[in-house]
Amino acid sequence: MVNKILAFGWQPTDNERRRNDAATAPRAAASTGPLGRREEQAREEQAPTMQFTPQQLAGAQRYTQRTRVGNWLEDMCLEEEKLSEFSRSQENGSLIMNDLYKKQAVYNKRVALSKCADGALRFGDKVMIGNPAAGALLAVDLTESIFESDQGSRLVTASFANMPVARAVFVVLPTDKSAAAPGDVVHFGEPFHLQCHDVLLEDEKLKATRPGFYLASTLKNERNASRIANQQPVFMTNAKTMSSVWTFQKIAGNTGIVRQLSCGEAVPCATVGSPDALAAGVVIQHRATKQALATSPKYLDATDFGRELEVTCHNYFGTHKVEALASEMAGRTTGATNARLEKSPNFWAVVASAEDPGDEPPLPPKLTPEGIVNLAADELKGIVGAIEKLEDMAAAAPGSVLDREDLAFELRDLGLNFDAFSMKTLLDYFDTTKDGMIPMAAFFDRVLA
Repeated sequence: MVNKILAFGWQPTDNERRRNDAATAPRAAASTGPLGRREEQAREEQAPTMQFTPQQLAGAQRYTQRTRVGNWLEDMCLEEEKLSEFSRSQENGSLIMNDLYKKQAVYNKRVALSKCADGALRFGDKVMIGNPAAGALLAVDLTESIFESDQGSRLVTASFANMPVARAVFVVLPTDKSAAAPGDVVHFGEPFHLQCHDVLLEDEKLKATRPGFYLASTLKNERNASRIANQQPVFMTNAKTMSSVWTFQKIAGNTGIVRQLSCGEAVPCATVGSPDALAAGVVIQHRATKQALATSPKYLDATDFGRELEVTCHNYFGTHKVEALASEMAGRTTGATNARLEKSPNFWAVVASAEDPGDEPPLPPKLTPEGIVNLAADELKGIVGAIEKLEDMAAAAPGSVLDREDLAFELRDLGLNFDAFSMKTLLDYFDTTKDGMIPMAAFFDRVLA
């Protein structure tokens, strides 16, 4: 527009020039004064930093990475650095996706189920536990912790797998105080542990089988709760405590609750492929909190194996009550006992195999504290300078004791790359007084022998 006006020979008059000069003079003076300079510097500091060149902001088609100027050169260098870092990680075998593939290969390995010929569950059986309403099997992930406050808790979900894989097969074990032995029939109301499959416990580095992890639960509080439904959490733990004790309870449908009358009956066990394999058979109740194991299609959780259902402990009761039998087996008559029945999220089916599992491949021997100590001694002797540093520590403070956390830090600083469980087992071996202090003389004599 200005070019067109000038082309016609328009020129501003003297009065217009004076008015323009008078309007621009205060702004020029303000910008050149001390206050104006400070305001200009403040505006420059508050201005957002430019992240793209004008060409990129304009989106010109003629500018690409081949231009090798401005941010295009930075983008090209960044892509080259990412590719080189990927190549280095691939050569070193440290790619995250490789670890994920190895993990899935182990956890999704096909394993054999125990044979159930008479339809009764027995201690020592390897079974699958499924929820018919959700169409999912109970499964574990021993590499993922669910509590920040307790790193020993591992993830439990309900997987949509339809075959016996290692992460979805459990071993039914009697409690330490139980008189039952492997091979005995499991009865309603009898306490038991659910241990994960031994394939998941094999450690290639230690060349041994780690101690088992057991299904457990604890009361919900402000720090420990299921991360999706905010209910009582369910997890795997390596400690046999009251938190890992469960009982089977009988379902009576619409005829009333007959749990008190079912004590002494054998827990039914279906077989793969049978018509009753998907029938709801039992309620699995946590003995300490009296909450039933549950899973619902409403609560999905993202895992390394895809989207799976969250598993919690929660009593899904119906809205109406029915009359239940109580104490009649003991010979005591009572009045009408009204109770609410559980709903389908609490119904589980125990599934075994109808065929002989055959011979399974042998697993490494069980890991013992003595084996951990021997492995630590061999590892430290193979680290350059580690033995000399330990000898200097022994000579500097003879007959002293050291806090176990400080000793763990020193061992990791020397290069002993033990995981949390192995390090805890090693320190427990020398912490004989259970006060958190390690006698250094005993430690040095055993490791340096």
